Amino acid sequence: AAESRVLEGQNLPMGRRSALVMILSFIVLTALCLARVATADDGEVVFNQNCQLCHTPERVRAKHLTKEEWQQILNKMIGFGCPIRTSKKNQQVVLEYLVRTQGPP
Repeated sequence: AAESRVLEGQNLPMGRRSALVMILSFIVLTALCLARVATADDGEVVFNQNCQLCHTPERVRAKHLTKEEWQQILNKMIGFGCPIRTSKKNQQVVLEYLVRTQGPP
């Protein structure tokens, strides 16, 4: 019975319990940050796989447009046959990436 209380943290001194809470919080926050980075990278990857077939990164970096303006350009490129036309999810990922990285200054 004493072992189960120790495992539940009931017999841990206050300092150790606080340290344990801090470590677990750090792990959770790190995981959340890594998930956010992975999402950001997804936008860049999808952009590179589709848009850079025809456009250099410099051409895109020269523009700072609103979400609506990027959507108009994306629609135009889809009309021209951009491979991203087959995936609404990838279209949204690229749009969010462009707004986040190339939105208005």
